[in-house]
Amino acid sequence: MWDFFSERMRNIGEPNAVRVLRYVRERGVTSQVEIARNCGLSKAGVSEVVQKLISSGFIREIGMSSSTKNGGRRRVLIEFNASSGLVIGIDIKISSARVALSDLNATIISKTEVTFRKGARPSEALPKLILAVEDLLKKKPAESGAMIGIGIGVPGVIDYETGTLLIADTLRGWDGISLRDVFESHFKVPAYVENDVKSMTIAEYLLGIAKGVRDFVLIWMGNGVGAGIMVDGRLLRGASSSAGEIGYNELGFLVSNEKEYPLLYSGQKDFGDILSEDSIIDAYQRASGSPDTAAITFDRILEKASTGDVVASKIFNEMSRLIGTIGIILANTINPEMIVLGGAVVDSNLQLLDEVSGFLKKDILPAPVQNVRVVPAHHKADEVLLGAVGLILYELFEPQPPTTEMKRHFRRVKEAKGTKLASEITT
Repeated sequence: MWDFFSERMRNIGEPNAVRVLRYVRERGVTSQVEIARNCGLSKAGVSEVVQKLISSGFIREIGMSSSTKNGGRRRVLIEFNASSGLVIGIDIKISSARVALSDLNATIISKTEVTFRKGARPSEALPKLILAVEDLLKKKPAESGAMIGIGIGVPGVIDYETGTLLIADTLRGWDGISLRDVFESHFKVPAYVENDVKSMTIAEYLLGIAKGVRDFVLIWMGNGVGAGIMVDGRLLRGASSSAGEIGYNELGFLVSNEKEYPLLYSGQKDFGDILSEDSIIDAYQRASGSPDTAAITFDRILEKASTGDVVASKIFNEMSRLIGTIGIILANTINPEMIVLGGAVVDSNLQLLDEVSGFLKKDILPAPVQNVRVVPAHHKADEVLLGAVGLILYELFEPQPPTTEMKRHFRRVKEAKGTKLASEITT
């Protein structure tokens, strides 16, 4: 299978086989005549590529079309065979990880959860993840193809050339670990490692509410805040892999009047602190004067806000203005078509969307903010997991030239597996 995909990695241009495969995958059911017409290829060229894809198992014939009204010839119908390959997605959190087995349409076939103690070192947690992947592969459907790649979403800053976790605030002791090397050396397939919020962004772009939107920003809020930025259909990572780390921006002059945030503000220095779940809990405890601090949890505050609790509602109103401030900065810098908001606070309080959108419209520069749409994330709980799967599908099926590092990456995996690239076989 990778002999076929290595063709894409070898060429700066996009080979016809990849173009045809992507068209069939997106179209659903089609014919060679439609492919030739819509992909700008000759009928002979399409026929050759289609036969190659059928023999490789990527597409299959499913019958004949009906004749046209004018009595035209019936055509052989073909469709993408999503089960021709499998992808593993892994979502690593502070004391657990979710592992999923997917087909090439990002349809989850099976998934499992692995737990480990908070603060567990990689030497303790990673063997459990490897066993979980092996167990899922053992139970894969009989008609499925082989695993073609592993995508990993993890909190922290990633070195993309080595697949190393550079900074991991919530995974202490994981800094400097090349997750890519661990999984590639064991399973002999390419592994991609991505920041969890950027993985969510991939999920929304390929499978969610931002599908087909080439310029958008995802803002995720949990115990902190981060962003994923898509520019012209490409995920923005930045020179040091730190694009989107908006939680570390200092409040400074952006919160010029602290009295505007009487509940949330208590001396925090940056947006990550003031918008964190811990900050919301502290704010509610102070404002409500509740003596039972153990009963005030983040989930409980969400419930109170949904039932009209005055203190909770005021806190989330302050939060919407802070998020709106971040949105204005991103809108004026990136000029996105859409801002996607994710996290439990959005899932349970859709009014927040309207409040953020209304705050955006008040910016002194009207053009970037007037047309931007503020929408909720689509996949919610499975977002990082689907984004991890999407890391592989994004590289395979999106219309983009491969980078030099991508080509080196696939060559290295093939060499480690002891097989040759297609170009080496034919020369």
